[in-house]
Amino acid sequence: MEQENNRLVAIIFSLIGGLIGTIPWVLVYVYGNMILALLALIIAVAAWKGYNLAKGKIDKYVPTIIVIVSVISVTIATFIIIPALLLLKGGSTVTIEALKGLYEYNSFASAITKDYLISLLFTFLGISGVITNMKNQIRTGKKVNLMNYTTITDEEKQIMYNAFNKLGALEKQYAKTQKEIVDNIEDDNKEILFMKFLSNGVIKTYKGKYYYSEEVANNPGKAQLKKGMKIFLYTFLIILVVSLSISFLVSKENDSDNDEIEEFQNGEVTYDKVIQDNKISYYLPSNWLEVEKYRKEGTYYYTPSIDKTGYSGIISVSYWESEYTTNDYEKFKDAVKDTYEEDQNESVIDSKMNELTTETSYKVIEIITSYEDDTYPSTEYMYYILGDRVYALVYLTDYYSKYVKEPKTVAYGMVNKFEFIKGEENYG
Repeated sequence: MEQENNRLVAIIFSLIGGLIGTIPWVLVYVYGNMILALLALIIAVAAWKGYNLAKGKIDKYVPTIIVIVSVISVTIATFIIIPALLLLKGGSTVTIEALKGLYEYNSFASAITKDYLISLLFTFLGISGVITNMKNQIRTGKKVNLMNYTTITDEEKQIMYNAFNKLGALEKQYAKTQKEIVDNIEDDNKEILFMKFLSNGVIKTYKGKYYYSEEVANNPGKAQLKKGMKIFLYTFLIILVVSLSISFLVSKENDSDNDEIEEFQNGEVTYDKVIQDNKISYYLPSNWLEVEKYRKEGTYYYTPSIDKTGYSGIISVSYWESEYTTNDYEKFKDAVKDTYEEDQNESVIDSKMNELTTETSYKVIEIITSYEDDTYPSTEYMYYILGDRVYALVYLTDYYSKYVKEPKTVAYGMVNKFEFIKGEENYG
């Protein structure tokens, strides 16, 4: 009764174990920048360890429980934990909206799904070994480490040969029932010994009965190699089919995306004048939209209309009161330069500062910075526009340039026609 009451607790422990088992795989994926699906093999083992730790009831339902828990662990790790860590690694805040934004980006969704299916495959390979251990434990009623099944001693081989030989069960036509064989094994752990030889292929099955294979017993290495090659071949074929299927689907999605991108890039671009707070104005391509959920007081964000995630380039426009007048440009430039240099870090691989003058006669400081990051390589463009006791910042973070060939062109166009709207109520 105590074990039955532990079923729910054991399942919870199993899930915790499964999630712990995903840690090496997740860390290699996020911080090693590679998918090492082989590490998914240990997930099922960890789930099984968790179940045993809680002393859950061992019966015919346990293999199903471990399968479900392992799949849930891989799913949570792939679709929630990994994206969250990628966001943190990229310096973003982890929110539901941020996670949803990642999945709106087709190439990310396709890549993570492909990695999920391959990792799931290796998880099932790990499950197969665990299930063998479970079945042995269920049949024998004893906990046995799976590693105990990997080696067979000469003494054990002689004990098992004697048992089968006594029954004449050395060929398939003379196969006997499990009970008949176990009753003739002269060893205290006869059930475990039977399962060990069965797992290693020395005991063969024929029409629901069992016989002893001297060929396998005399050449265990050859038998294990043959079994391993079969597993490898099946695994390779499954991975190949899964990869080809996903590649085909991704190719279809990319073709669709490319058609939309080409139409976006080659279509006639029209510009609309944007006036914010009756204090600033600039021109923006009509196929760029404001991302209203990011809006703050005095700060506005824009991205291409076909990419609302911002991964191809998001531009922010903000304005601030300042102590500098248009005659204080050199002091303003020094202040900007000092602030910028204080914010530098090791990931910067290139930076430069330029001075521009816009069509509207404002002086501008342009700062271009490139950052090295295997996951989110980016180039940052900052345009500081000096007005009379006010300045504006047009800021572009260009990650992939997938949807627009030159996000910088859009940002520069906004800067070049930028104006501070003068009035008694504005900026003192």
